[in-house]
Amino acid sequence: PVAITLFVVYKIIDLVSSAFSVFGTIVSPVIDPFIYLIISVGIIFLMGLLGSSIILQPLFNLFDSTLERTPFIKTIYSSVKDLVEA
Repeated sequence: PVAITLFVVYKIIDLVSSAFSVFGTIVSPVIDPFIYLIISVGIIFLMGLLGSSIILQPLFNLFDSTLERTPFIKTIYSSVKDLVEA
């Protein structure tokens, strides 16, 4: 998993730097890699934010509704959920 994560981060940084290389040097040859890195971190952050809200939230809702409909587990799950949310 670590190697795959590093590979994906490298590819995102490479994609951002190649997209901005069309414009030439933005600020200076020393500062440009840091600009690419900041933009890449922003893209990764937005992907994580969208992924957690669009993909994971419906899965949590599905899991919650499944537990709410299960006969014996419903009683325990509802009590624990109310206790935790209070």
